[in-house]
Amino acid sequence: MRVRQVTLKKEVYFKGKGIHSGKDSFVVVSPADEDFGIVFYHVDSGELIKLTPYAVKDVMLSTTLGTEKVTIATVEHILSALAGVGIDNALIIVKGDEIPILDGSAKPFVEQFLKAGLKYQDSLRKVVKIVSPIELNVGDRAIKVTPSENIFIHYLIDFPSSAIGMQEYSIDVTEKSFIEEIAPARTFATTKQVQDIRALGLARGGDHSNCILFSSNGVVNGPLRFENEPVRHKILDFIGDLLVFRYPIIGRFYISRGGHSLHISFLKYLVKNTSNWEIVSAEKVVGFYYNTPTRNAFSSKYNTL
Repeated sequence: MRVRQVTLKKEVYFKGKGIHSGKDSFVVVSPADEDFGIVFYHVDSGELIKLTPYAVKDVMLSTTLGTEKVTIATVEHILSALAGVGIDNALIIVKGDEIPILDGSAKPFVEQFLKAGLKYQDSLRKVVKIVSPIELNVGDRAIKVTPSENIFIHYLIDFPSSAIGMQEYSIDVTEKSFIEEIAPARTFATTKQVQDIRALGLARGGDHSNCILFSSNGVVNGPLRFENEPVRHKILDFIGDLLVFRYPIIGRFYISRGGHSLHISFLKYLVKNTSNWEIVSAEKVVGFYYNTPTRNAFSSKYNTL
């Protein structure tokens, strides 16, 4: 990961429907000055939403950020893409109340960010460095992080559906590994989940183009991009949720049976336990370097999926 702050060279645009609302929205991601951070601007209300765990208003099936006046839903995929390619400063302008789902992964966001180009800035990045282990347990679900010089994630999921079942995946998170191994992984659900979710008035924009569907017989709308695509998508979500803390968190993460609720609860727990972490300049972390931003494109095997 890089030492200097990064923004985009030019604006990028996204348009599409929200997976839960089913309504169209339009998003512009604009370059921003050093130390600006990642900030959402809700066009219709004029409200700015800065990243903090306490800006999270809902965690049912996605992460929703907001103020007392307005919310923007399903922010995790665009945040994951920003974190994955190392963009520190950007203004996300949203016309609508939900980020477009696109193909259900972070891949379309990453592709457009890399196409626009990444611009180095003079200031050094700030990161959250874990200095002592910290763990949150909620029933049979848990997140633990220990000190490290880079970001490592081990994630376990365990679904009652035999088509998904128990899956585990571990990854040293770099720009290259994120782009190739995590960003293409898509949102998923079982046919039973879809019935239940729609009964709640959600998933109105979900379809076979943006969500992998599993039945008792297996994948309904394959092929999968990875044999273990569901657990990889959970890592994608986790990386996006981590950015809600504002700065990259450097440590070795172990997540068991996680989800948005557990991810955000962990961030709030971290806020309260300040002795376990410190904010430092990225140059003080061994796993960071001064090289130029990545230009890696996706492997051609994913371009048609």
